[in-house]
Amino acid sequence: MKDLYTNKVKGHIVIECLDSNKNVIDRFENKNLIMDSARIAMSDILCGLGTAEPIEKFVLGTEGHVTGDYLTPKTELEGFVSSRTQLFSEELSSYTYPIVFTNPGVAIGACTIVSEPDSGTTINLDHTGTDVQYIIEIPELAANNTGVVVFTEAALYAGTNIFSMKCFPGKIKDNTVSLKITWTIKL
Repeated sequence: MKDLYTNKVKGHIVIECLDSNKNVIDRFENKNLIMDSARIAMSDILCGLGTAEPIEKFVLGTEGHVTGDYLTPKTELEGFVSSRTQLFSEELSSYTYPIVFTNPGVAIGACTIVSEPDSGTTINLDHTGTDVQYIIEIPELAANNTGVVVFTEAALYAGTNIFSMKCFPGKIKDNTVSLKITWTIKL
């Protein structure tokens, strides 16, 4: 007998900064951290507790870097661990850009943006087999109401719990840059 699903739950994130012509001007790709609260929620589903909530929030933050160095993401040494319950930005009351959405109710489709429906932001869901992928597109004029923002962390939330999180080298967001984030969770 061969088990095709021997890998643990894992995630993968791609962050692309795009110019006005949709050319990629900066790119980051790496694994992300699946949080303890996500693993607990999945175990609740298995035993029928019915308390698990779907992923319906994406948040960008500005404090996922080592102090004074926007290009160096925080690691375990600075507290980037699976037991975190908030982004560093939320913990420090720094700037965050939350996008609340509802899933389309089908395996593949457009999510409905709840928090800023007129921002032009889109989120598309692709649930194929055991993979769940969110493609989040944030246009030039969204997520930078303070002028220029340097984002260094992101998270997907299921209810009030972080499902997965990533700290990354600074991505500059102003009104000339759009962001495309492709976030895949593999079960």
